[in-house]
Amino acid sequence: MTNRPGFALLVSLLLTLALAVLGAAMLVLAERENELATAWTIRTRARAAAETGARAALAAWSTRRYSHLAPGETLRLEGYPDDRVSVAIRRLDSSMFLLAVTASQPLGTRTAAARAAVVVATLDASRHVDAFPAAAMAGSEAVVLRGEVVAAAGSGDAAALMSPSVSIAPDATVVGSPAVISAEPPALSTVPFLTPAVLDSLATTTVADDLVSPRPVSGGGGCVPDPVNWGAVSPSDPCYDLTPLVRSESHLVVRGGEGRGLLVVEGDLEVEDFLFQGIILVRGSLTIGPGAAVQGAVRAETLEIDGGSVRFDSHAIAHALNAGPLDAPFRPGRRSWIPAF
Repeated sequence: MTNRPGFALLVSLLLTLALAVLGAAMLVLAERENELATAWTIRTRARAAAETGARAALAAWSTRRYSHLAPGETLRLEGYPDDRVSVAIRRLDSSMFLLAVTASQPLGTRTAAARAAVVVATLDASRHVDAFPAAAMAGSEAVVLRGEVVAAAGSGDAAALMSPSVSIAPDATVVGSPAVISAEPPALSTVPFLTPAVLDSLATTTVADDLVSPRPVSGGGGCVPDPVNWGAVSPSDPCYDLTPLVRSESHLVVRGGEGRGLLVVEGDLEVEDFLFQGIILVRGSLTIGPGAAVQGAVRAETLEIDGGSVRFDSHAIAHALNAGPLDAPFRPGRRSWIPAF
């Protein structure tokens, strides 16, 4: 049998065509694989940017900052932490928020977007203001020798004094609606986070000495954390926004200075020439001496006011109930991230 040149040429052409098709297919697959890898890379980067944005928003969270939002209302923080990330904070109810983050990530001519969300539980201070129905409260006895206890109009309906036993000297001033309630103050169990165990774990400042004179500490135009820095009462001071949760485990004397937030004393407390905005909780006896002025509310087992003053202020009380870590977000459940693709 003789070979035919035309047949061999045909076979060669077919093989060449097959190899060309196979090469083109492999090239298309390689390009497709590269596109998929690129898409996966920018999508992963976008997802990481969304979760990073959520973490940044949580790290900078302040419940007081979003307390003005009504349920269903949304606040958008554009360009946070950069212009490729958008943060939306939506209030769900009095104590729950939804933090949703959208992030875009460019790579060459492509751009991918991803979203992440987290449910944030907070402490709704407004729900616990009713636990302080009077400017000054005592579990057993309250005595006003000199000075004043005032729950003035404009600060909310409240009594001036609340205690089973109340004694008011002729030179003292006691004004409220009513002036005196002869009864025990509401149990603090209605405010679970004010229990000693919780306050011990959340305290931002623990007082080691028995005599202190707290004062604002600032430097470089900002407020500087310091054990003696309990915040400032003047809105123009850099430390005005500092609202610490201060705790003393034993007897404490405060002479001079100022502070703002929540002060908890497990023993007895004596204050003189001391300005304070917020709540003072004393497990033992509280003596408010000359020059001492509290704006908010005080509560102790026994109370003596001798030259000082207490003025009821519901705003200062609510502010104090978000002192220190109480202003932070609390993420419910073990799985807090909600992927939203």
